[in-house]
Amino acid sequence: MTQKENKQAMINFRQRLDEIASAKEYLEWGFPNGKRADYLTHTIPTYLGDIQIGIPESWERRIPHLMRFLKEEGPPSPDVELNIPIEHNRKVSGLYASAGHEVWLCSRGAFTAFRGQIKKEVTFSFFDKWLHEIDDNGRDVKVIPVCSLSSPTIADDIAIFMKSVQELKELYKTGQIGKTRKAKTNTRKSQWGSSPEYEGTKSTGNKGGTEYEYLHGPLCNQLFTNLKSSVANHKGIIVTKNAHLDVALVEKSSNKAVVIFEVKTAALPSNQIYMAVGQLFYYRSLYGKSDSELFLVMPSNCKSDATEKFIRGLGINILYADSGLFYDEIGNEYVPSV
Repeated sequence: MTQKENKQAMINFRQRLDEIASAKEYLEWGFPNGKRADYLTHTIPTYLGDIQIGIPESWERRIPHLMRFLKEEGPPSPDVELNIPIEHNRKVSGLYASAGHEVWLCSRGAFTAFRGQIKKEVTFSFFDKWLHEIDDNGRDVKVIPVCSLSSPTIADDIAIFMKSVQELKELYKTGQIGKTRKAKTNTRKSQWGSSPEYEGTKSTGNKGGTEYEYLHGPLCNQLFTNLKSSVANHKGIIVTKNAHLDVALVEKSSNKAVVIFEVKTAALPSNQIYMAVGQLFYYRSLYGKSDSELFLVMPSNCKSDATEKFIRGLGINILYADSGLFYDEIGNEYVPSV
């Protein structure tokens, strides 16, 4: 984006915050280095709880976007900080990016924990389902979309990103990710888990119908969390994924996927739907059983009679996501039948 486009994106983002905020006031933010500063802060309701976003009105070389979940104690301190450079700079953690007719707020994957920086390959492995490849001033780069500035669910989108960053930092802090491990070979479980080789998705804009590409990662995270809660007491089933499968319920005894979920962010006539059909049947042949259930998962604003008729005719189920919950075509909340 040009410097002028970047400036306009910041203005548009502030306008969206004005639209969705329940309160707006100057608050003193505190930082780990002991410094404090007053920033205009928006308090915004989301399904994960209220969040606060503080953005200074002016800055020299970059504009910090400070984000936190609302807490009662102490001065606000950021859970997540995205710095947006005034002029193009790939070394700064955040950016606004053009994606077709949309503008996205994105992260380059630079986060700190323990006062040290988490390696980008660790971050990208954790956010593998979020990654998109964009044209960054003539270079193709992978980024993590936080939200589209035109998203009807922008508040929840930001909150999901913040929650995911918190999870990343906690896993890193406790040593569950980021450590070098010997490669496992020829094991029954080696097909499951995150894959650092994921290459992301190139953002090329609208390909027919309304697409919400930036929602893919957040929806995968919401689905994963929802299913883990649903099957928490089922000792024979685990919730997992791999480089191909968005989410799956796997039977421990057979190490086979008994339910396979493919997340898409557009309805017909988008070619995403045709891709989903092929992917679901192919993944069932690779990872599942002949009777494994197949689910296409989409945002609720992608509900489409034409898509439902087409998908139903192939024996595939549909779920719609709305504020962290998932519903079938007639509005019943989904509960796994395993």
